Amino acid sequence: MEAVEEFLKTWQLSEKWLHNTTQLATLDEEFKTTYTYRVMLSIPTKSKPIPAATASVYFTLTIWKIKPKDEQVEVTYRVQGNRLIIRPSDKGVFQERWLDTLISHQEQVMKQCEF
Repeated sequence: MEAVEEFLKTWQLSEKWLHNTTQLATLDEEFKTTYTYRVMLSIPTKSKPIPAATASVYFTLTIWKIKPKDEQVEVTYRVQGNRLIIRPSDKGVFQERWLDTLISHQEQVMKQCEF
């Protein structure tokens, strides 16, 4: 989980975002161990300290048992509602507006729903 937290720091998100990281699964196989995490991000405010809308990013850390030490760890992530799997080596790919768009769409849907 520490690796995911360190990676999030590289995104340089604005201070409005708070997040919670949860480990979802561990899969230990013959040649690799895979860890899956969900990072839920939200924008709490004074008027709504518990936001109704959140954005999730799913991380997969793969530790290869058969690769050289400098190639053992592979990190990928996927933003909620998107099938694109992104590698950190894809420079300049992550954009904070993706999260803003997710939150905005969820808020629009909730306004249309009657509870």
